[in-house]
Amino acid sequence: MKIYLLKDVYGLGPKGSIKEVKEGYVKNFLFPQRLAVLATERIIREAEERKKNHNLSQIKQKNEAEKLKQEIEKIVIEIPLKFAKKGKAAYDSVNKSRIISELKARNILLNEESVKLEKPLKQEGLYEIKLVLYPEVEAMLKIRVTAEESIPAEEH
Repeated sequence: MKIYLLKDVYGLGPKGSIKEVKEGYVKNFLFPQRLAVLATERIIREAEERKKNHNLSQIKQKNEAEKLKQEIEKIVIEIPLKFAKKGKAAYDSVNKSRIISELKARNILLNEESVKLEKPLKQEGLYEIKLVLYPEVEAMLKIRVTAEESIPAEEH
């Protein structure tokens, strides 16, 4: 008997899939639990159409992520930080939210989960930060941390 799954069913398949199962299993478990409906020709056509649209949507999203990757890898974001002395750690740091706001200023909208920064940047230098734009699409963002101004140590 062909059925269309309304919910994920462990051991059988994910929601939206069409499966061939035994009649007893359908009548005694799947139908009473409202986990499946009979797969009519209309339901099968609609499921195939949804799957096709979903695949097209995924292809489109991946292509957009590839374009964004090329755009991101062309830029170098310069972020000035305040340092006490040259070579010392900064008073401030570059963290995920700072990177997100710098990208947002360039009309690149990402969430913090996309930024793979292990620890905040506190030293001057050029860094490459991995950004996950889509499954299988990663970009390397270049960030240059510079000294905004040196703050002289107070003398007594």
